[in-house]
Amino acid sequence: MKKTVLGVGAALIVGIGIGAAVAQNAPAAAGKIDFIQSGKDTPLTPYALWTENGKPKVARGPDAANAPKDAARLGIKVFNYMYGGGIREAHLAKGTKYSPPGGHLTVIYVQKGHLRVTEGGITGDVYAGDTIAEYDGRPTVIEAMEDTINIEASWDNPK
Repeated sequence: MKKTVLGVGAALIVGIGIGAAVAQNAPAAAGKIDFIQSGKDTPLTPYALWTENGKPKVARGPDAANAPKDAARLGIKVFNYMYGGGIREAHLAKGTKYSPPGGHLTVIYVQKGHLRVTEGGITGDVYAGDTIAEYDGRPTVIEAMEDTINIEASWDNPK
């Protein structure tokens, strides 16, 4: 009997109740399973985040190179799912500091490292194994106190 081992991202999908979500990928090639998105085949995409006129901004892919010099730089693997949800694996270098763009409800699991998070004027430190609930509409600032890898699950805010 062939065993299939699911990684952290799949566990998070089930853990936050969107286990029925299906990856929005092209139809499965022969021998591939269409509801699994391979982490090793998902590229690390450059992102840049900054604030402009008091509003968080983001540039992805090749556009990140054109962001302001003081923008926070991240590498992110993006796993998009139906119903407005998705999983991201974010790689932050020590000293990276940014305000997320908002528009989503997000749970962040710190896989490796140490973050300092300020949300709604309250600051706390989170470490590997901890989670953060990021609520849309609350001003949030995230700073990597050391090289960090996060797994982020988000879905549209049902306003």
